[in-house]
Amino acid sequence: MAEPKTELMEQVSSSHPQPGPRPARSIWVGGEGPAPLEAKNTDARPFATETHDQFTEVSPNYRGRHNAKRRKKKRNMKENVPQKRLRGVDVARGIAFIGMVVIHTLPSYDRTTGEPTAAWSIFSGNASALFALLAGVSLAFMTGGSNPYRGDKRVRALISIATRSIILIVLGMSINMIGTASGVYNILPYYGLLFFIAIPLTMLPVLGLIVVAIICIGAGPFAVYHAYQTGFEPLTGNPTLTDLMASPGDVAMILTLTGTYPAVTWAAYVCLGIAIGRLSLHRERTQVAVMITGLVVAVLSKIATYILLIRQDGLQQIMNATEGLTREELRSYQIFGAESYFPTTTYWWLALDAPHTNTAFSIAFGAGLAMFVLGLVLILSKYIMSWLGVFAAMGTMTLTLYSAHLVFVNLINVRENYVIYFIAQIVVAAVFAMAWAKFRGTGPLEFLVSKSSKAVGAAFVPERKDRSTRA
Repeated sequence: MAEPKTELMEQVSSSHPQPGPRPARSIWVGGEGPAPLEAKNTDARPFATETHDQFTEVSPNYRGRHNAKRRKKKRNMKENVPQKRLRGVDVARGIAFIGMVVIHTLPSYDRTTGEPTAAWSIFSGNASALFALLAGVSLAFMTGGSNPYRGDKRVRALISIATRSIILIVLGMSINMIGTASGVYNILPYYGLLFFIAIPLTMLPVLGLIVVAIICIGAGPFAVYHAYQTGFEPLTGNPTLTDLMASPGDVAMILTLTGTYPAVTWAAYVCLGIAIGRLSLHRERTQVAVMITGLVVAVLSKIATYILLIRQDGLQQIMNATEGLTREELRSYQIFGAESYFPTTTYWWLALDAPHTNTAFSIAFGAGLAMFVLGLVLILSKYIMSWLGVFAAMGTMTLTLYSAHLVFVNLINVRENYVIYFIAQIVVAAVFAMAWAKFRGTGPLEFLVSKSSKAVGAAFVPERKDRSTRA
């Protein structure tokens, strides 16, 4: 009886795998006999990136569906994960706010020599251009950043933007009713209109946004020029709610064509900002590209102005076409711009690039410089953020600080003792921003605007609950 038992045990042991690592198994590839040695399954991944003969004919349809599902799952996961806040953008907003305080508080020229001050030369027109560019970046973030929202989420975000637009217009015009200090122009009403205009722009691809920006830079100045040539003069650079109710057409004309920040030209900043916000701004190479592109645009705009005005005798053409114009007045136009608008005697005026002249070259230079500053600040914030914290804190609540600044300069004559008033405003703004950001987070006005605009968006397009979570 012992021998049959031994035979049975040998048969069982030979038919079952032995303990230890298993040898590589062959894959049938067609034909007779075992698979060749090079066709052994040495890669356990079903769709490896390397090319193997035994996988070239394996279910191509299934492989396509498999990869499509993986791509869809990856895209959905990416859309559901909120992007990390870019502190560098907050720093840039803080710098723009300080620039606005500089322009509204410090003198624009030296009373002895008549030459422009360094502060005015650096910030005039450029601080507001940075503000407008960053508005576009914020709009891109509100609508999904580098992964634009779709469906209900997009509609909800666009309704929220429209609500923000109305709030900014009403807030800005309400502040204007307090008074209008000399040389102080409130950007908030223009800002609100730009938000409304940007609603369809947020649905364009990056290339389309750049094309629209180029059109605004090239054609917008001619629209402004002809608006003034027809004889229309704005009531004021700071329209109020009373003006809006009494003359809505005139206010619309001011905000779109003849005001300090007309939408037909300043929409270029918003378009570029949205385009930049659609990029992968967290990547350093993108930040470097934005900075270099901005520098190139700013330099080219200055070179083009020099060629037209000096090499092509543009200044002399202006003198010949404008009766009674002196060289001193023309130089003042070149440096400081005009109180309202320069004479519409020749298109050569559009070759100037002084701040707030709304020419193609002034807009292009402002856009280029704003891009350069944004890219530079984004890079620096990665390495010296501890030194830039106060700017970032102010940048998280620029609406609150800017509104308070406007009320302050309209109630108090800051031109007298301007150094003291300037330091006081910056110190108070910095201390308030640091304290509020530490204990409360977003600024008070920012919190109210965000909550109310999101509430309106959710009221019109309620969020749908996931079916898997329903009882």
